[in-house]
Amino acid sequence: MYIVDELCSEPDILVQEDSDNTIIPDGFPREGNEETLIMMQPLYKRFACIEKILTAIAINALTLNVRPSNDKHGYNSNFVVMPAGFGKTTALEGIFNGNPENTYLVDPKHFESEMYDKPGQLFFGKTWLNSDGIATFASSSTKQLNQLVDFYTMTLSDGRYARSGRSIEADYNTMIAIATEMFIKLESVFKGRTLFERIFPIFFYPTLEEEAMIEDKKDDLKNIDVLDPLILRYSENLDDYENKPKFYIDKSLKTARSTIKEKLTKYSGISVNRVDTYLDNFLASNAFLNNRIKLVNGLERIYPDENDIKLFEWLLDIHSRFEHGSMDEIVYHAMADTNSPVTSRMLFEMDEFQKIMFTNMFEEMTFENMIKLSLTRLKDIGLIIKIENRGDLLYSLNSNPVVRF
Repeated sequence: MYIVDELCSEPDILVQEDSDNTIIPDGFPREGNEETLIMMQPLYKRFACIEKILTAIAINALTLNVRPSNDKHGYNSNFVVMPAGFGKTTALEGIFNGNPENTYLVDPKHFESEMYDKPGQLFFGKTWLNSDGIATFASSSTKQLNQLVDFYTMTLSDGRYARSGRSIEADYNTMIAIATEMFIKLESVFKGRTLFERIFPIFFYPTLEEEAMIEDKKDDLKNIDVLDPLILRYSENLDDYENKPKFYIDKSLKTARSTIKEKLTKYSGISVNRVDTYLDNFLASNAFLNNRIKLVNGLERIYPDENDIKLFEWLLDIHSRFEHGSMDEIVYHAMADTNSPVTSRMLFEMDEFQKIMFTNMFEEMTFENMIKLSLTRLKDIGLIIKIENRGDLLYSLNSNPVVRF
């Protein structure tokens, strides 16, 4: 990736410590989200720099508490995409240790054919935690990989998977940790078989400063024998779908919600329909955790408010497919903002790109070639597609042709 630090730099990841030793990550919207903050303390105290990733995992795991938006089995699941050695495996195993009744620690090395022999209760009302997606997806043959991807896609979308006369019923969600490099290699398979419509990727790209902070945190914890477990606040009877509370998004949130949805679609490259469901599920899960509940005709109803919106806004950047400041990010966003077809030369001549070139003193043709390489990478991972139109080769984003050579 080409990093343009001078133009696009992220603020330092900082934490504050309250008078009662409560760890407050930088930017965390505390008002209205006290219960989330309290629940997350064991992980905030244990890990540095990945507080946003940990929060997203926890709130999305707890979408099992509520009826999904639009889709009976559409609870939120995540690919947790990070470089090796930054805590994703330890975090997921720690979540299992604190929640053995409501989570299932998956043996990373498994195949679709083995699923039929698992006890049926593992498929209902549980969050599956997979600490090593490389072992799961990278060591299989193409046929085995496709079957396993189809298993997850179907069980997480339809609640049922069937092949060769055997079937599985399911109602669960999953968190799968996978190293960045392997995710990039498998991304086209996941996207092509619509797995991203069910397992939403979240990303952490550490800076050199963050890498040092993470190592320092590891050293600080070496002499601590026992760390408090994270207890996720799952409801009882998670396998009882009919009695899960429904939620309602008030009209007053329409503008803020639409803005987040537009950004989330743009940053993630995931379909609008799935983004819609994912966002609403998150808002409802966090609202339920923070007791934004009313009784309506004797039944619990969840009413997310602006505090849930603010929490998701805090987490928005980890849903971006691109390393912050990379050429791929800049090209993709420029394409999304462009309403008419453009050539690579026209992209190169945009003020945004000229500013980058001037700041970094790139050679002109080298810099334009960087843009072309980014377009090729975006095509290879399926975020843009190349089509032929009357002899011209076009690149299109979100079904609209926007780049032509």
